This record gives sequence, structure tokens and C-alpha cells, in this order.
Amino acid sequence: MYDLRVLQQMNEEAHRRAVERSENGPPKPVEKTQTVQVYPLAEITRLLITGPPSLAYIVSLFENSELVAAFMGLVSTYLPEREDEIRAADVDRRITIFCEYFEQRYFPIRDTSEMWDDEDALETFVNEIPVDLMGWTYSDYHDFQDFRTGYVLVLALVESPFYEDEGARVAIVTGAGEIVESDATSVIPRDGWSPEFLHERTDNTKFKGVALFADWLHSQTGCMVLDANFEDYSLEAWRPDLVSELAEEWPRVIEIQDEVFNVVAYLEENPRKHFLELLDMLLDIEREEYVIPKEQLPLFE
Repeated sequence: MYDLRVLQQMNEEAHRRAVERSENGPPKPVEKTQTVQVYPLAEITRLLITGPPSLAYIVSLFENSELVAAFMGLVSTYLPEREDEIRAADVDRRITIFCEYFEQRYFPIRDTSEMWDDEDALETFVNEIPVDLMGWTYSDYHDFQDFRTGYVLVLALVESPFYEDEGARVAIVTGAGEIVESDATSVIPRDGWSPEFLHERTDNTKFKGVALFADWLHSQTGCMVLDANFEDYSLEAWRPDLVSELAEEWPRVIEIQDEVFNVVAYLEENPRKHFLELLDMLLDIEREEYVIPKEQLPLFE
């Protein structure tokens, strides 16, 4: 006679073996000389395609019944055509499947692969849209030394949105000068250039990403995920109108990020030359060409 604890352990072991069989293909024939111990639930496992249900899953359904119902409500609201498919999936896979289909239709959301196993995280998921907020914070601005060199160079051009701390801006401009190995950064205004000025000088040029970066830094892109941050804002509850708005903004988010990345990558190709080229544009200085000093020319081609 088995007690409930032993039966549960046997069942969970049978479920695990069934999953392994489904992942690794059909089980190999057992040699006649082998002695195999067979438990009732394990024998049923062999006959079932998906294996026996895990008691742990069933228990979790009862314990989190309200959260499960709330989650399925999200499915019926935002992915109604996938409701049967998601409901039929294993409990620990439902959120992952939901996120995969949701991102294809709406916008990317934060990684939730481990969320189902955490009751508190699941409750957060069904009550708040798990979207990434990418707005700049005071801490981000002061951690500039961890950024790629191209971002430091662009950051040196833009006036700080954190006016109470002039020291950080001085350090950023100094860092940019070290990257380009030039004192050319001395021509940058003490407070940097405003987003409006940068738009005036760089729009419709290959450097337009500089002005878009300035908009991002100053939280004025018009895109919620770029303008908001986790220090100053909290996540919003699921609402169809908000989901629609975020989905409509997402192509613009991608466009801004691409333009910023393009100018950063261009500056990193040749930091000194390309940064001086950018400064000339901002200062409205025209040069016919950029002459490489004779001493820098290769001796042999």
C-alpha cells in the first residue's frame, strides 16, 4: 500500500520520463536479460502520447485559479484565435506561447520564460503590461563610462537634461576628447547643444540620428517606451487602448533606434575623422576634403 506522498513521487517520475521520451523519440527495446521494475502509473505513461498529467501542475491550477483565469482573459482579449491552442498547452508553457504570438502582432515584451513558476511574478504579469521602459535616468547618464565609444561622442554634443549636475557633463566631454585624441571638443558649447538645434543642423543628413538621440535623452521622442523609465514611472495595467497605442508607436521606436545606431556605428568606424566631420556640420564649417597628414600615409601600398 502506497501513501499519497509516495504515489505523487512515482507520478512525477513517470511524467518526467514521458517528457524525456517525447523529446528523445521512441524508447529503445528492452533487452530480455534486463529486469525492469514497472509501476502502475509508469506503465500508463508508456501507452499515452503525452504522458500522465503532473500532479504538481494540477495543484498549481487550484492554487492559482484566479490568476490562471485572469491570464486566460488576456488571451481571449488579445489573441482570441490562439485561445484553444494556449489552453491546451502545459501550464508552464502558456505564458511563453502567449508572449511569442503577442510579440508577432503587437510589440516586444520582457522575458517571462520563468514567470509561471513564481506566483508573485504571475500576478504581476496579469496586472501590468511587461513592457521594457528605455528612458534615460540620472544613473544612466552618470554611467556613461560603460557605454560604447560612439554613444559617448554623441552624448558629449547634447545638453544634459539633469541640469543640477554639471560635473557629469564635464566628464563626458573630457572622455570624448580622449576618444578622438583631440582638443576639438573645446568648440562644443559648455552646456552642449539643444535637441532643437541638432534637428536644425542634422535633419535630412546622415547624422540625423544625433538629433534623435537628443530627443531620447530628453524624453521627447513621443514614444512611451523611450520616454519613460523605471525610476520615475510604474508599469500600466493591461488595457486594449494602451496596447494599441504601444503597438502603433513600435515602428517609430525601431526607426529611432536604427538611426541612432547608424550614427554611432559611423562614428566608431573612424572616431577622430568622423567626429570632426560632425562638428564641422554643427558649426557650419565647410571643408573640401579631409586631408590625411603626410606622416600618417602608409609607406607601402
